[in-house]
Amino acid sequence: MKELRMKRLQREVQERVVMNDGNLKQSFQDVLDHLYKEHELYYDNDRHVQAIDTMRDITTLKEMIVKYNETTN
Repeated sequence: MKELRMKRLQREVQERVVMNDGNLKQSFQDVLDHLYKEHELYYDNDRHVQAIDTMRDITTLKEMIVKYNETTN
């Protein structure tokens, strides 16, 4: 299940890279910001299962960012 989540998040980041003229760091941040807003919306509307799922996405994306930063340094 985590592999599917990672592939979906990778696709979202790749789509943002095209919109951000190749800026990968900005793309990561854009997706992360979107996920935080989505999580807040779900949580405020008592949609806790969706909020938990979105938090898993956030955690997975943060892991991807850490891996990216380790490979670039």
